[in-house]
Amino acid sequence: MFIPVAALDLGFGHTKMAKRFSYNPHLTDFSSFPSLAPRSIKSDAKIHDDLIEQIYTVHVKGVAFSVRPHVKLVAGGAAGAGRALNEDYPTTVNYKALFLGALAHLEATQIEVLVMGLPVNTMKKHKNFVLN
Repeated sequence: MFIPVAALDLGFGHTKMAKRFSYNPHLTDFSSFPSLAPRSIKSDAKIHDDLIEQIYTVHVKGVAFSVRPHVKLVAGGAAGAGRALNEDYPTTVNYKALFLGALAHLEATQIEVLVMGLPVNTMKKHKNFVLN
């Protein structure tokens, strides 16, 4: 689906998304999920099948990560699921996994304008990283 305008904000607590639909410029969809990106979840337990189907798997540097709203219910306290609470958070693989998961969540084939919420307190430090 073509999306004329989308916005992403990858926060420490939640990853937030907004998109405007091309067929109705007055309609905006808002959604979010916990900013958790554990290594890919696989479960043999039938009770989790429906939840696992609602989780995106994204790949960063050869590692599979699980993201989306229900990941917290299935992952529990999975190692590597937490947030990196430091000023280098935007350069972590978890941050990139959340970014890719948010893009997947938008279900877009093309985005004309993408607006990103970035951590203001580290903007100077990570300016070149973000621009590249």
